[in-house]
Amino acid sequence: MTAQWSLVLYTLLTQWAAGLAVFTAWKTRRALRAGERPSGPAWAPVTAAAALGLVMSLFGQWHPGELLPGLEGLAFTVLLAVAFMAWHLRGGKILSVLAASAGVVGVLLQGLRCAPLPAPSPVGVLFLWMFALGAWTLGASFAQLGRGSEQGFARPLRLGLWLLLVTLVLVPCLGGTFVDTLMRLLSVAWMEFLPYWAAVMATGVAIGLSYMGRATAPVQAALVLVAAFCVRATMFVGGADLFL
Repeated sequence: MTAQWSLVLYTLLTQWAAGLAVFTAWKTRRALRAGERPSGPAWAPVTAAAALGLVMSLFGQWHPGELLPGLEGLAFTVLLAVAFMAWHLRGGKILSVLAASAGVVGVLLQGLRCAPLPAPSPVGVLFLWMFALGAWTLGASFAQLGRGSEQGFARPLRLGLWLLLVTLVLVPCLGGTFVDTLMRLLSVAWMEFLPYWAAVMATGVAIGLSYMGRATAPVQAALVLVAAFCVRATMFVGGADLFL
């Protein structure tokens, strides 16, 4: 069980770092286009999340010699190193693009590795999709708290939250229609796991608050973090007997 919870924290933190890297790179690009100097401290949360995520990876279940875990760890290590440099060198176009690219590659490899079946299967596609949505919503919600965020991240965040909510609702409802036996079992396991319902409620409330303006941005970010944690707990702890 310890390995499952470390996997929850590892995926949560690294996807948080990857999503923040993408949206911080977006802010860097906007600052450069406006003739402003990019904010170096904006990369500090990316560095911290990536570092903590890599620490949590030490407590997970790994299989020496496998290619994907090594490439995944390399991608997030590159993200950590580049984000650290961007923090102390006050960003920059090249560093921000490198950090965002490393984060995207890391999340993609993570989805391919953590899925119990290859990506062409419904379960494999689901894992990739949920990881991408997690990085998206975490990055957008926390990036809007910093300087230079304006309202530019409200729409991407809202869209990501709607897609997440629809996915959370449809998986248990449609899981029984799949020929894939594992997908059917997974949909039942989700509905029987309390954090799944907490994720649905937190996502729904975050969507509502996203229409109320920037005054609720900190609460939105907290709810998105809770939802992301509960989703990963549902995937790795609620369905642990199915794929671990």
